[in-house]
Amino acid sequence: MQHSYLKSSIGNSIQKSIQTSGTKPIKSTLHIFLFAVLSFQLVFSSGCGGDKKEVTTIEKASPEKVAEKSSKEAAEAKSSEGENIEHAQVKTEKPLPKTLKIDLGDGVKLELVKIKSGKFTMGQIGDQENEQPLREVTLTRDFFIGKYEVTQEEYKKIVGNNPSKHTPANSYQNTGKQPVESVARAEAAIFCNELSKRLGLTPCYRIIPGETLSETLVFWEDDGNGFRLPTEAEWEYCCRGGTPSKYFWGHEVNDQIANEYMWCKENACKSGWKEPHAEMSGTQPVGAKSANPWGLHDVYGNVAEWCWDTYTDDYTDLDGDPLIDPRGGSSSGYGVIRGGAYFFDAQHCYSARRLSCSPYDKDYSDHVGFRVVKEIWRSTLLPKKKSNMKAKEAGKDESGQTSQEKPLDLELGDGIQIGFVKIAPGKFSMGRKDGAADTKYVREVTIASGLLCGKHEVTQSQFEKIMGYNPSFYKSAEAKDLPVESVSWYEAVSFCNKLSQKAGLTPCYTDQNGDYDISQNDYIDCDWNASGYRLPTEAEWEYCCRAGTTTTYYWGDSDEKADLNKHTCWWGNSGYKMFQKGSGKPAKAGAFAPNPWGLYDMQGNVWEWCWDWYGHNYYSAGSDKDPKGPAGGNNRIVRGGGYDSGPQSLNPAYRYRQSFENYKDYSTGFRIVTSNDL
Repeated sequence: MQHSYLKSSIGNSIQKSIQTSGTKPIKSTLHIFLFAVLSFQLVFSSGCGGDKKEVTTIEKASPEKVAEKSSKEAAEAKSSEGENIEHAQVKTEKPLPKTLKIDLGDGVKLELVKIKSGKFTMGQIGDQENEQPLREVTLTRDFFIGKYEVTQEEYKKIVGNNPSKHTPANSYQNTGKQPVESVARAEAAIFCNELSKRLGLTPCYRIIPGETLSETLVFWEDDGNGFRLPTEAEWEYCCRGGTPSKYFWGHEVNDQIANEYMWCKENACKSGWKEPHAEMSGTQPVGAKSANPWGLHDVYGNVAEWCWDTYTDDYTDLDGDPLIDPRGGSSSGYGVIRGGAYFFDAQHCYSARRLSCSPYDKDYSDHVGFRVVKEIWRSTLLPKKKSNMKAKEAGKDESGQTSQEKPLDLELGDGIQIGFVKIAPGKFSMGRKDGAADTKYVREVTIASGLLCGKHEVTQSQFEKIMGYNPSFYKSAEAKDLPVESVSWYEAVSFCNKLSQKAGLTPCYTDQNGDYDISQNDYIDCDWNASGYRLPTEAEWEYCCRAGTTTTYYWGDSDEKADLNKHTCWWGNSGYKMFQKGSGKPAKAGAFAPNPWGLYDMQGNVWEWCWDWYGHNYYSAGSDKDPKGPAGGNNRIVRGGGYDSGPQSLNPAYRYRQSFENYKDYSTGFRIVTSNDL
């Protein structure tokens, strides 16, 4: 797992800029609501053609006003279903707003446009070598992106200063509508964090100021749900606006087209002026030129825009085919800027054009600004809707009568069965003092209810019997007892529901419409009181893996090859070759001795999906009783290590995050649990 970070040169000025910002987070009970509910008002305004556009406005308010508003809305919720903010969001037939407006105060509003997830071809053949080779890219998450480049007045409103050189004092404009520039990449990250905190969101960046400009570190924390810079792939995807051509209007540019869509050398720089042109040379107010097909202004020209990524010479070494949510190259060196600037020739401002720029040298960045991104976390933005089907209580049938105890060997037919082990409630120490940063906080956790835990990882034959297909890479006639792998989190959840229905139990999982039929990219909710089968939580998984032990492995602390070979399938005995995906393979379920509670392959063989979203501070901030992970995120947790893992990954506390729930890997499978009151 790569830990993304960047170096930038802000030094002590970072702390100063935050201290002098003059902005304070809005504090109120609304912070416990969904982000979509946070001080939102749905506003419908007529477009130029009479069509209605859905706009979300985030209002600035004092803590007293917000608290008053919160109380009022809570009171109205019982009687005003159509007008109340919470109820307006709960209507699942209402799409997410296409435009997000954030009121920063004094008439300053930051606008963002909703972008759907999708696929596109990144790069351009025939121009610059650093735009090649062409790469197929998949972006798995919807997000909002700035409709305009961040302006000087917006930047000052959040951070408290304006670093721009093209300021009203030396520019003909006096509106603050010009894009902010002369910002280092870390200063852009500070803006994102401060904006996030102001709205009660978790910042995406962890910033460690350095003594000098080049010693400042910025880490991208995946459990942040706030604002951030776009990745290079996200930027180009948005710039293209769904078009494959060099420019979003076609393959050629002339003076007339350039003047319609961009501020460039021909109309914004005195040395290249043609008619018509701006009154004075330099950056120009945002939004003065026509938007691209997705409603974004100034993606070409005006100021070049920071992306998160570190610059690479080309796209050859980016890992993956297709690239899935790529974040660029290594974590040192030059940064990436996109879109061109006001002194660029029009022909050099196109969708794939990419340049390197020192991430901390502000003397040469008077043409560099940025726009922001806000990911749409399904767990925070998409509405929940309870199932319209009455769920059975665990262990009871529809009439409320106690049903037969769940079998320890569940028959699926054709001689295929799933075995379970009874797990009693209890307490254990979760985490590892000498582990990675996200596991070092050790705390006592209570598992309050009994479980039935799968004796083995779900096998290929079990999966195929329930789902009707086998996604595994290592499938063959002899592989039916191998654990299923190359299975996504969604497929694991869907398996749980279908198995529950086959067993006559109430499924645990519902989608955003309250249905049990799960599809890729659905919002998934879990009914923890349902009687069906589900994925374990991270805490349940570690509890079962440790099986009452406190050692590095359930067999002790030895990581000698002989001990590992005796107890688990890992890279030392699976035939796996480092960095050669598809080499080696998992062992048959139960080929190695079980842990003290009778569970097989909890350490090694295949990684196992858990329910939880990944949270960096989960161990220190989570609940001490039946923790279920963060409310939302970008990554789901897998545990246990696989046949391709070394000793460190086999530790019960070791955590790994997969890029998203539709991610598949040759070494990732799952096991299931269900409630069992003992």
